[in-house]
Amino acid sequence: MQDIIASGGQAKWYLREKAVFVNDDPENRRGKKLYPGDTIRVPETGLFFIKAK
Repeated sequence: MQDIIASGGQAKWYLREKAVFVNDDPENRRGKKLYPGDTIRVPETGLFFIKAK
């Protein structure tokens, strides 16, 4: 997502204007904590997986 949203201000706008799903649940909080194994789906952009270091 870093290549799509570079800052917190952009995230706030993006989440207000676009649908984002974390683990198939709609999400609109820019401070949402993500964990290894989480999936983020952004329609028309892609599917992202959070993996451990």
